[in-house]
Amino acid sequence: MTFLVRSHLQSLLVALATALLCSCTHIARTGPAVPLNVGDPTGACEQEGWLELAPAKFLPWGSSGVHGVGFFRPGQADPEELERVVDRLQEPTLEAKVAHYRRTNAATRRALYWSLGALGSMTVGVGTAAALNDRNHSAANVFGIAGLALGLVGVIGAIIVMPWQDADAAEAGQYLFSDPADLRAILRGTERADQAVLQGCTASVRRD
Repeated sequence: MTFLVRSHLQSLLVALATALLCSCTHIARTGPAVPLNVGDPTGACEQEGWLELAPAKFLPWGSSGVHGVGFFRPGQADPEELERVVDRLQEPTLEAKVAHYRRTNAATRRALYWSLGALGSMTVGVGTAAALNDRNHSAANVFGIAGLALGLVGVIGAIIVMPWQDADAAEAGQYLFSDPADLRAILRGTERADQAVLQGCTASVRRD
């Protein structure tokens, strides 16, 4: 039993370290703004609401990264969250894609909760078994087996709900579009959003 306890504790430590490392991500702007017909912002009013479209790369730990385009405030290096700007684009296909990414990310979070539940159950069960092993071998076996069983249930739950195929793309989809087929809609939407900012600022100046 002692060997079993030590073996599983080592596995838990490895799993925890892996989970912490995999949570490290970085999003980098990789180029200048894409030229648009609407032009560039010319005043403080336009700067406040303007969207720059620029190439970007999403870099999750342990992955080659996801390339795409994101929306930035003029001159900024950090992209805007797509959920905050997609409504301004008025492109149903892009709104649907962001909604799909939102559902996928929600499934990924559920998988994480299952995994954390599994880790907690196994830690408590196996740890209690290790503490009781010398005093009450039968109770140690009960706690150890119960902890491993609950942990296995959690692992199975995580496997079932985890969206394995497009988890990286969906996580990147919080900040950038990576499908080349969406480029025309992205350009149209960005032009539309910035044109709305330009018109709003022009109307504000006329009222003043």
